[in-house]
Amino acid sequence: MPKTDQYGEYIVPSVALEPYTLIFDRQRQRPVLCLLGVLPLPVGAEIELSDPNLSATVVQVRLVVGGERGATLHLDVSVPPAYWGERDEMMEEVIAEAEETVAEAQEAVADGQGSLAPSIPLSSR
Repeated sequence: MPKTDQYGEYIVPSVALEPYTLIFDRQRQRPVLCLLGVLPLPVGAEIELSDPNLSATVVQVRLVVGGERGATLHLDVSVPPAYWGERDEMMEEVIAEAEETVAEAQEAVADGQGSLAPSIPLSSR
């Protein structure tokens, strides 16, 4: 409930803006870094990260107000999975398909129905 004075008039709260910007991976709910300064980048801006050298893209800008600290600028970003050491879902599918193909080829060789040697088409002269 908003605070009011003795006459019932609304009292406009005052909060200090903290001197940092929190870069936040919203999808994983994890902070990426704390920038010592207030930098309101626009949505779509890229932030070059290091170790590993990747880029995060700003997807939302938020001013978080409340609590003991006052107001904090948050830049929600989209971070490639490799930054966190995760495997990309598409790569996982490719790896699973490759493993399945190799397993099928190994079964065919074990059954005497195939060879692991590459097939080379012979041209007719």
